[in-house]
Amino acid sequence: MISFKEYFEQWEKPKSKFLSKSEEYGSYEGIVHFDIGGVERWFENHKMEFEKYIKFINLPVGFLNNINVDEDYRGEGNGSELYYDFEEECYNNGVECIILESDTGESQRDGFNLDGWYLSLDYKIIGNEGGNHLMIKKLN
Repeated sequence: MISFKEYFEQWEKPKSKFLSKSEEYGSYEGIVHFDIGGVERWFENHKMEFEKYIKFINLPVGFLNNINVDEDYRGEGNGSELYYDFEEECYNNGVECIILESDTGESQRDGFNLDGWYLSLDYKIIGNEGGNHLMIKKLN
């Protein structure tokens, strides 16, 4: 017979879940945080003031860390495919919003506007940290 504590622990949700996918043409990495402590750590690691953004956050939260499309495969919709796969994984984990830092310093295909792309995916800019936009998208 197992103890009540052991019984409870087997049903306890994880505090975070790493999400990743790798294809021939590119990859994504992100994380889902189910507790506020993980969310706070993400903001600390990105040197952002958590308190400024708490009003935008409902748990669980998905964080898109990066999408990388190999240069030979850019401009073919592969980044969108990777993004939608990430969003679906977030949705399947009960995520209510996705947050990302738009790193405009990374190399892009000529004429590609990273901020504009995220805005076209229904992200909203909620802040500017270190020259990059902090963006959020609510999932329904």
